Amino acid sequence: MKQTLVVFLVLLLFGCNSSKKEYFSFKLIPVKQGDYWGYIDKNGKFAVNPQFKKAYTFSEDRALVQNTEGKYGFIDLQGKLVISPVYKEALCFSEGLAPVVREDQKIEYIDKAGNVVLTLDENMEIAQGFHDGLALVEINGKKSCIDKSGKIVFGCPFDYVYDFNEGFAMIRMKIKDDSKFGFIDKTGKIAINPTYDDASPFFEGIAYVKVNDKYGFIDNTGKLVVNPQFEDVAYCSQGLIEVKQGELWGFVGKDGKYVINPQFKEVGVFTSSGLCPVKDITSNKWGFIDKKGKMTIAPQFEGVTGFYDGVSVTLLDKKYGVIGTDGKYLVNPTYETYEMFPRNYFIIVRSDFFSVSGISSILFRDMTNTSIRGLEKGMSFTTVQSRFPDLSHDNYNSLKNFTLEENNSMHLDELNFLFADEFTKGEPKYKTEQRYNATTGTNEDVLVVDADATTYNDAALLRAISFNYQLQNKAKEKAGNIIKALKEKLPQNFTVEKPDENTYILYGSNYNIGIVEENDHIHLVIGFDKPVMDMLKKPKQSTTNYDHPAVADTAKK
Repeated sequence: MKQTLVVFLVLLLFGCNSSKKEYFSFKLIPVKQGDYWGYIDKNGKFAVNPQFKKAYTFSEDRALVQNTEGKYGFIDLQGKLVISPVYKEALCFSEGLAPVVREDQKIEYIDKAGNVVLTLDENMEIAQGFHDGLALVEINGKKSCIDKSGKIVFGCPFDYVYDFNEGFAMIRMKIKDDSKFGFIDKTGKIAINPTYDDASPFFEGIAYVKVNDKYGFIDNTGKLVVNPQFEDVAYCSQGLIEVKQGELWGFVGKDGKYVINPQFKEVGVFTSSGLCPVKDITSNKWGFIDKKGKMTIAPQFEGVTGFYDGVSVTLLDKKYGVIGTDGKYLVNPTYETYEMFPRNYFIIVRSDFFSVSGISSILFRDMTNTSIRGLEKGMSFTTVQSRFPDLSHDNYNSLKNFTLEENNSMHLDELNFLFADEFTKGEPKYKTEQRYNATTGTNEDVLVVDADATTYNDAALLRAISFNYQLQNKAKEKAGNIIKALKEKLPQNFTVEKPDENTYILYGSNYNIGIVEENDHIHLVIGFDKPVMDMLKKPKQSTTNYDHPAVADTAKK
């Protein structure tokens, strides 16, 4: 963690549900002892013994914890585990709800008892916490806003949209060659046009904006209430706004008039304690001032937080301690690690649910009782070539020049065709080519038919074709689960055999289907005789990305 804790205070305010309500609690403070995290009270006594892989600050009377197996749950202020650690991902509570994700499941929102209040649709891949009754989600890479019923309120056709606060959300849009900032209301309509070079969310009724390299302030109607005149600014808190003139920071009121003249190297924000952290220009240390600018706690710390629940976490000689508003230590600086964030609102949760519908719709498309993908028993090379114009004697065992089949889950790398034994007149001729082996990560010699030295019989019948698909995105992450998940999607009217955990073989009256998961590939093998399917039952050898043994090995027989 950075030594200057106060740099996080502005970020933390950004996640507030309301500028009048403090975002998190220091009633119990997460600290690390040895290899594990626990919680101390204001007197430095362990209220929750060190036992967690990670522990976060309390928000809405719940704290997120991660157990030694890496799963997330929540404790209450008594240190009781009130929501079991069963989640792969989770964020802190906001407006009474926390977004969570269980292994292989969709995004859910739970209440403080751990009850599932809302389950998002499977196409919602990313979600954040609720602010002003709305939460940002992502669908196919595009942001949308949902309400607490999960209904999409509006889409966000902007370059970026931020969380709502005080009824508005900041947006960023590309205007000509520049990025400009503006605001939308809770219906998704632009309320304040994106004309600013920089901006902040609304706090206490105002937001800062940047015009011609200077900062000023607008109200929620878009009216400029303080003309751009400051070098830099931060947020409004407790009626005071941090502003920078030259190299020094001070504070102004909402009318833009100075309440505390610029005199500090850095500043934090005022909390309900009435105190604000400031960095002295002479000593380069942090102390605290009141709203009149009087130094109430002398500069002496390397880093501080603001005061929450009457205490501040401080850093001195690279050790963390806890002080009260009088500046006296309640907990001596003895801890080497401290966690200020309650796993805040800048983090997203990502769905762990994977639907094989997209994959199965490709694998089992264009099926009838007698044909699949327009291929059927008894087709000759000439007939197959009419369906695949790029097919030739040179590439039948490695065809790549075709219109790509793909969706978000996978794309087609290559086709491999196998024709009857009489496809070549006499013994076929072979040659060695270098092919990339994805398993070993090296180029290896592979034996292939030498088309130039082989005489072909174009009336030979098609025995099999292999479609080799490269998995991508979530499908690649879930490669090991795809075969298992396909069980519910297998077509009817086939006899199903599962020779190993990575393979399905479907026997039909006119053709057979083999589905094999291998590393990050799915091989779809369509066979018109049983020996081809028998090849799929043999122990898998190391293969390249291109040739599946059912086609490549049988071709050499």
